[in-house]
Amino acid sequence: MLALSRPVHAAESVFRSAPGGTSLLELYSSEGCSSCPPADSWVSSLRSSPGLWTDFVPVAFQVDYWDYLGWRDALASPDHTARQRSYGRLVTPELLLNGRSFGGFGTAPRKPKSDAGALEVRSEGIASHRVRFKSNGADSGGLVAHVALLGFGVASNVTRGENGGSVLRHEFVVLDHAQRPLEDGQATVSLRRHPTVRTSRIGVAAWVSRGDDPTPLQAAGGYLGKE
Repeated sequence: MLALSRPVHAAESVFRSAPGGTSLLELYSSEGCSSCPPADSWVSSLRSSPGLWTDFVPVAFQVDYWDYLGWRDALASPDHTARQRSYGRLVTPELLLNGRSFGGFGTAPRKPKSDAGALEVRSEGIASHRVRFKSNGADSGGLVAHVALLGFGVASNVTRGENGGSVLRHEFVVLDHAQRPLEDGQATVSLRRHPTVRTSRIGVAAWVSRGDDPTPLQAAGGYLGKE
């Protein structure tokens, strides 16, 4: 069984799923949506949860379909919207735990019901991430590795739209996300720093899914360090 996450030296960090499995909590949000800040704040509060990185890994995807109201969310991406759409609907804010609706404000996210396998991601700074997954199932074909770069301490002064006049703050916000098919249980995923967003800290989230189904099977993640 793989051990819990810890950096191994300054140039490389290693993050692993916990014994029993680690859940992926997804938030779909927008700075242009007036009902989103409470969901953002709750997800941000999970930084102090004892289950962070072991029981669950949070990721906050900013979607772009609220931009028409007058505020262009610099963190939003049509790829994030496409990922949410692949689950079958567009609702904002929306929380998903392991691909299923999660309405648990005030409830700590749970571990998955079953342990799909051992997931490890080795991150060499921001750019290069080597994923390895050893499935507990007989059928390990058609698996896809995902890696997301997460920003912490991100502040945005919103001047227009439904949240005009507010300063919105984000944790676990997705700055870049990419995926690659797993070959023999391994993949290398490259990410890029966001060109304009300033952060106080950077983290990584990794998860595995099957084929075109976005549902996470296993997750891992942690902080890369302060900038």
